[in-house]
Amino acid sequence: MTAEEPPSKENDAHVPPPPCPHRGRSRGDPPRFKPDSNVTRDAQHNLPWQKWALKKTDDPRGAVAVVNRAKDRCLDEDDDLISPYHLVIAPCGPERKEQLWYIEPVLPEGADAGMDTASTFRLRHRADPESCLTALKEDVWPHTARKVELIDCDTDAENDHNTWRFGNKTLGLGQTAPTAPGVLDIVLQQAAQRCAENPETSTCEFVALETPKAYQAAGGCVAGQALYNQSPDRDAQYYISWAHMTGTQFSFGRTVGLSIEFLSSEFSLNYTWLQEKTKTEQVQVPVPPKQFGWVEISPVLRETIGYGKIDLDGHKWTVPGHNVSYAKNGTNGVDTYLVPQTSDTPPHSEHCD
Repeated sequence: MTAEEPPSKENDAHVPPPPCPHRGRSRGDPPRFKPDSNVTRDAQHNLPWQKWALKKTDDPRGAVAVVNRAKDRCLDEDDDLISPYHLVIAPCGPERKEQLWYIEPVLPEGADAGMDTASTFRLRHRADPESCLTALKEDVWPHTARKVELIDCDTDAENDHNTWRFGNKTLGLGQTAPTAPGVLDIVLQQAAQRCAENPETSTCEFVALETPKAYQAAGGCVAGQALYNQSPDRDAQYYISWAHMTGTQFSFGRTVGLSIEFLSSEFSLNYTWLQEKTKTEQVQVPVPPKQFGWVEISPVLRETIGYGKIDLDGHKWTVPGHNVSYAKNGTNGVDTYLVPQTSDTPPHSEHCD
């Protein structure tokens, strides 16, 4: 999924594509933009070459490419041997880590982890995760403020600006438009992939702040198969079997009007009431002639409100959200509702996942 709007700096710096030849451009490709080999900032807004997209890749750690939409080329390191380390756009190469980026949410100081969702992000370099895409406020030799570059993510220099917005902008009075759809999804997918790849150095945990009482799912879903009695005059006794449902569904980002549905075993939970083990159940269903028979089930569910606590190789961030999990039968006195059904038409309810 792509973020359809260009990333822009909090100080309204914009990043147009390189307007001149660089190492990735063929000799026959004439320069269309300004005669500068590096990606630069520009005071003008919303020009075609200032629009960017996040593009998913096959990287096992979930890193994405940042693609200039006008040129269909990727943000890339210029391979400078000494600082400053500038950026260019180059033909996208799926194997080149220098074109890959992690998107890291940044909350303001004093933010509430359980309530506040980040509206600014760092772009952390996949090839060198300690370095982030950075714009300078003013020239500081040998750095030129007009050129964006890679600088230590943990810089505390007031001149270094390394938090970016994706598809949103400041509206005034401390308000901002929502982050572009898909950005938070990319952030969470990256986290899950990195936690799965190396659980010793990266952890994805859901921290509970509030756990309301369990409840029975509204309506019912069809468990197992629906069977048909072909006999013209005799009842049939069918035994319908199914695997009991387990799992958790997460939703994140509720304070910015987004609800990212996210299923992943990488967000660890440890509650005594969770239905953790899959088990096979069976119910006998008497089915009249020329009718269908099936079982509808309304499982016990329980919601937990809190936030995702992410630690990726020592880089930490949070995102508020909640999860809904299958709970054990009898949790808070709530039981699974199980009903054999028959009809001369097939069931209309959805099948249980």
